Amino acid sequence: MGAPALAYTQRRADASPLWALVSDWGEAVERVWEERFEGKYGPWRPHWRRVLAGFLVCGDLACGFARVRCPDCRLEYMVPFSCKRKLCPSCEARRRAEWSAHVVEEVLPDLAYRQLVFTVPRVLRGGFMRERRLLGTLVRTAYGVTRLFLAAQFPGVKGAVPYFVGAVETWGSVVNPHPHVH
Repeated sequence: MGAPALAYTQRRADASPLWALVSDWGEAVERVWEERFEGKYGPWRPHWRRVLAGFLVCGDLACGFARVRCPDCRLEYMVPFSCKRKLCPSCEARRRAEWSAHVVEEVLPDLAYRQLVFTVPRVLRGGFMRERRLLGTLVRTAYGVTRLFLAAQFPGVKGAVPYFVGAVETWGSVVNPHPHVH
């Protein structure tokens, strides 16, 4: 006999420190962005207002939900809609898991892989944050360096081309500007 199924537990995004921070300070940061932060992090991007607003209502039943019924026990749950925003830790984790599964199952052949992370020196990070188009150059450069490195490591293998899936990130784990490629 298997273990009993766990009941759905709605997450409480509004109880998180990040939610409190965005709720209390999001508008204030936008008001002072140009004066205090633009020089280092680039201009305020208009879609950030939508991202912040969407994050604040993520998981709020008043903003919509799906009714889900368990076919075995007949219990019903209301599952609130999610914001699907990068700022939201829950939604971003789900998106990354789904994207990773797609890449592994549908894109890449069944081979051994290594994860590489290409970072940018601190002194250059502000430039990448202000000039977002440079992020594409960062990915192409990371691929070129990987290709040169592998050619030097395996000189007897002619014409081999490495598989490369680059994911650009612009923030570190503590919401610090940190452009890098995985």
